[in-house]
Amino acid sequence: MKLLLLIVAGLLLTACNGNIKSTQPPNPQDLQRLRWSAADAPEKEPIPLLKLMDYPNDPLAREQERQRSQSFSNRYRDLGDGTLTDIKTGLQWMRCMVGQSWSGSGCEGNAKKYKWDDAVKLTANFAGYQDWRLPTIKELNSLVYCSSGSPDFYPFVGVKDKQNGCNGDHQKPTINLQAFPDTPASYVWSASAYADGSNDAWFVYFNYGYSDSGNRDNGYGVRLVRGGQ
Repeated sequence: MKLLLLIVAGLLLTACNGNIKSTQPPNPQDLQRLRWSAADAPEKEPIPLLKLMDYPNDPLAREQERQRSQSFSNRYRDLGDGTLTDIKTGLQWMRCMVGQSWSGSGCEGNAKKYKWDDAVKLTANFAGYQDWRLPTIKELNSLVYCSSGSPDFYPFVGVKDKQNGCNGDHQKPTINLQAFPDTPASYVWSASAYADGSNDAWFVYFNYGYSDSGNRDNGYGVRLVRGGQ
């Protein structure tokens, strides 16, 4: 009797709208297609980042170039003098790192490295303004650009201290290279002291886009800003 009940229960479980579904094992190829199409599918292989100049006829390269151009125009306004304005934050940034010079289309030379105590004293007379300064960590975090779109294209606007950087296959450096060309994928100082360590200060590492604290005697790059605070 128990065996008969188990058989009946099995038939009822496989019925749907009066029809009996096949109990044959699924085709492995069908399972593979289902895995990739499901909403909770595992992450696919990283999509390569292509330069349009290297792949002028590639649809993926054209789409990536369109996204890069849109990410610039939606976020920055070029002032034509080696500076730009961040539309979202209202800050005016130098397009080149300290040590580089603006050529009209890019940044020439090598970025200089400074200890933090020297970096916080830096200013400049540039583009008609003399109030350039080292940005706070909140301001510097706002420049991080994740080309992968993960966790977002500009995920750290308003973040005041530590964040974990970009996910997935992303461009290095993690900054909009149309806005800030020839930027090295390196450590950059902020003006923010680290509250839990008198010998440390906040930086952003633009190779991966994360921020953390580092010893003030380390030699890191500098990008100057004006406005805000």
